[in-house]
Amino acid sequence: KAGLSILAAAAVGCTVWHYNKHSAKKNIQEKNECVVVSHQLNDVDVMNYVYDMDATCTLTWFKGDYKDANAKLKNRMRLIIEKNPWLQGRIVSKYRIGKGRTCHLSYVKSNGKSGFDIDENLETILPNNSPIHRDESFGELGYILQKAGLMIKNGPHEPVFKATIIPCSQSPNEAFALVVQMSHVVGDGATYYEVLNMLCSNSDNAVVKLIPERIMTSKEMQADALGKEEVGYFFRTPNLMKFVGGTLTNAIMKRPVRLCYGWVDPSKMKDAKESAAEEGDVPFVSTNDVITSWFMTQTECSAGEMAVNLRNRLEGHSDLHAGNYENVLFYRKEDYSSPALIRKSLATLKRVVTKDEELPPWYQDLGANISVVTNWSTFSKPNEIEGCEEDMHLPISCAKYFSSSFLFLIIFRGGVGKLGLLFYQPDSVKGVNYLEFAPFLTKGNE
Repeated sequence: KAGLSILAAAAVGCTVWHYNKHSAKKNIQEKNECVVVSHQLNDVDVMNYVYDMDATCTLTWFKGDYKDANAKLKNRMRLIIEKNPWLQGRIVSKYRIGKGRTCHLSYVKSNGKSGFDIDENLETILPNNSPIHRDESFGELGYILQKAGLMIKNGPHEPVFKATIIPCSQSPNEAFALVVQMSHVVGDGATYYEVLNMLCSNSDNAVVKLIPERIMTSKEMQADALGKEEVGYFFRTPNLMKFVGGTLTNAIMKRPVRLCYGWVDPSKMKDAKESAAEEGDVPFVSTNDVITSWFMTQTECSAGEMAVNLRNRLEGHSDLHAGNYENVLFYRKEDYSSPALIRKSLATLKRVVTKDEELPPWYQDLGANISVVTNWSTFSKPNEIEGCEEDMHLPISCAKYFSSSFLFLIIFRGGVGKLGLLFYQPDSVKGVNYLEFAPFLTKGNE
């Protein structure tokens, strides 16, 4: 691939880089204006590599001509890479007995040329090769793209960031999809949308330089803020065993996951928020508070987790820091019983009702089920490409099997004036689509 060729050429033309295993600082070696940089990734990044976390991926349908979009996005991508060359990097992983695994993000910071080759970061599919059309089932999109070889993976030869323009196979000059992917090893949802918002913007000021150097103490700082036992709850042995065992069981029984989409009715949500704020004796509750409390209550989970962005909440963590700086707030049944309690928990980053109680002993986890909510809509901005119109914006996935003890919900901005939900129904044969019971959704959900 183009990016790998650049790295290979740089490695030949430059002095081979090496890294200090005790330092998070970047190491740079120069020769003939060529600079190769390596940043050590922190413990959270490494964990995402070890667990082979799926890349963050969205698909946005646009109305317009894909050829015009290609020209506009090429210029945009070039500006982004010039300021953020780490997006052309590769993940270098090493395992040493007794010392564990380390990961580095290695990339060419300067290649001594007039600009960067962006072919690996922006690909355009020709209409006769397009595998999708505008009326495709949302839940099938990820699997179709995976079958077509268009989804990135974690590995030393894989790009960490890629955008693909795919014209509608039925109306290629009138509609196209933009698929954008980022490895979860190098960035969380906030980092992902920082870059997507740069790419799909008509503003000259939208492209900014992010900070790829990692905060190496972030994992400990996150645990101090959220609670060591709480952030490690999912990784307790019984929970991991249930997750792996449940996933394997559904695979053996051929019960694949079903991706269920729903759309929030603005009027119904307005009423729900006003009612929840009054009942909870708080000035207001957010849409996120209402949905999180509803989902955890509806699924009757023994433990609930809500993703929270820790930038601007922890010292030294800013919006410009690229990486994985999100974690989860932990809730028990008493703590997620109302939207007001979710709202109050954000002030201290701790659950409200049972905050002074210890977590149950590990053997009680054998019967536990976990519900997780993550909100992407707070990061997402309208997707703009000059001469084109955003039609629909969706998170997509090619996850095939999921444990029935682990329920996952994404809140996302679905396009202009749209708010959507994506629920991973673990068992498409016997499982329940909980979105059918949401009182604040519109009819006609997929």
